[in-house]
Amino acid sequence: MRSLIALLALAASAAAQPLPARLHLVAVEQAVPPTSQQEIGRPLAIRAGASEAFVSDFDDSRVERVTPEGVWIGAVGVAGGTGALRNVSDVTVRGDTVWIADLQSRAIATYLRDGSFVRWLRLSFHPARVAVLPSGLAVLGIGGESPLVVLDRDGGVRRWIHADLESAAGNEFDTADAALAPTPDGFVYLHRNGRAALRFDTTGALVARLPTILHVAVPDGQFIDSRETRSVSVDGDALWVHTRLATPGGHVTSVLDRYRLDTNTYEGSVALPRPLRDAAVMGEHVVGVAEEGLLLFSLQTTPRLPDE
Repeated sequence: MRSLIALLALAASAAAQPLPARLHLVAVEQAVPPTSQQEIGRPLAIRAGASEAFVSDFDDSRVERVTPEGVWIGAVGVAGGTGALRNVSDVTVRGDTVWIADLQSRAIATYLRDGSFVRWLRLSFHPARVAVLPSGLAVLGIGGESPLVVLDRDGGVRRWIHADLESAAGNEFDTADAALAPTPDGFVYLHRNGRAALRFDTTGALVARLPTILHVAVPDGQFIDSRETRSVSVDGDALWVHTRLATPGGHVTSVLDRYRLDTNTYEGSVALPRPLRDAAVMGEHVVGVAEEGLLLFSLQTTPRLPDE
């Protein structure tokens, strides 16, 4: 336990966060094909696959598949029968297999990319977030004990992480409002108000603590010290943290922060033209979901100033 507490105490000076650095990128909004908006009901979350994005559709109780350019190419999930979904809260993908967290059913539904239902993994809690691992799943629950667990591919619990970290991590490990995403060597967890992203290996062991910056300045000139929501997206060696901020005056904005997973360092930030609920970065594309539906942005390089 001493070594665990010591690891969590690294970078304790993170409260004095650096000012957001320039990434020399600008997010330019792109048009969404009208047919794609018509196919998607109420999008809540979005996750990037190898070549497409997967959107949790609350109204239609299914997962929508879209290209990085926003073209709708199909859906995963059925309206009735054995594999019927009731409340899609999250999705994760590896290869041709899709795992869908069904909050109301207390289960993870396993599908193939072509929409074929495989089986249910029944749980003792309500799954809010899910991330695929090389040999299992990391699942974040809500309600009751709000667990973060590592499961094998058959749904058996390999590790109950919440029990290991609750006393050491404090508010940074409150699973009631957090984000989860797979990484090449495990997964990353980030609480909405956490000052660090916690990185775990495939077994659920804590291996790194990546301090995250605090955004205080927003476009209307007001200053705040809280976040509305946060989400995480992994693209290669980059960890992107999407933060949705709201000022006391009601202005809402979204910012993307980029970190390097191999060095655990912050690289810079880019503001988005419109606020999102969730975002997935896929190369130069940002595919996001908002109250009005699917939104698309391209990350374009801006020239450096002579003194940079």
